[in-house]
Amino acid sequence: MAFLDSDDAYETNYIEKMLTALSQNGADLAVCRYAIEKTSKTMAQLGNETIIPPIKEGIYTREEMLRALIDDEINHNVWNKLYCASLWKDIRFPDGHFFEDIDTTYRILNNCKRIIVIDDVLYMYRKRNNSITGYRTNNKRYDSTLACSHLESFIEANSPRVFTTKHLYKIRKIRLYQLISIYGHLFCFSDEQSWKYAEAQKIRNQIIERSKKLDIRHISFEILICCWLIRYIPGVFQAFFSFVCYIFDGLRKADPIKKMRR
Repeated sequence: MAFLDSDDAYETNYIEKMLTALSQNGADLAVCRYAIEKTSKTMAQLGNETIIPPIKEGIYTREEMLRALIDDEINHNVWNKLYCASLWKDIRFPDGHFFEDIDTTYRILNNCKRIIVIDDVLYMYRKRNNSITGYRTNNKRYDSTLACSHLESFIEANSPRVFTTKHLYKIRKIRLYQLISIYGHLFCFSDEQSWKYAEAQKIRNQIIERSKKLDIRHISFEILICCWLIRYIPGVFQAFFSFVCYIFDGLRKADPIKKMRR
């Protein structure tokens, strides 16, 4: 099985090379590299593209690949991969949700015994500002947070057998960033989905509890300030967040938390 986004492209020998890698190495899953293309026209590799993922070519076990996923050595996307169909026997994408790849790839990897990574750049990914990941709404932010909450539960259930404290701490930080972003965006734009005050309070309480459990030495200063404002003077945080959204992007694409994470 293979997947292709409607605005992306394969190289013509994609299936042949990936299938060869699978069969010659007795693997359940093959992963190739992909090029990020920023054109709206026909895509062709010119040699100056960003190439991902950074993981080295080779054969990996289930545990090694799961750790690589959390370490950002491979991507969560289901494309740029060729699967044995049996991996999907009991797995389906979550129905009606965005960011379904985040909620699915780790479960597929967990079914694998042997994964092969090849150096060939065989997939071309078109990066657009108005894509699902490029243009955010609160519904999309909520779906992203939901997917990461499932991933967090999976990491917790498989620590320390598969994952380390570092992996668990990383996903918990990401969840905190996501909650701060959702909380801030609730107050930014009047045409967003209307959230009740009780829901905002629920998210605020989650942020406060999560921030207490994280080591402040590993959290950026900006995020610490956000957590402090949300806890003690949430109105100031809401005004600040709305102002940053308006100044930096203005077109409802801004995510100050994403900027801070970098």
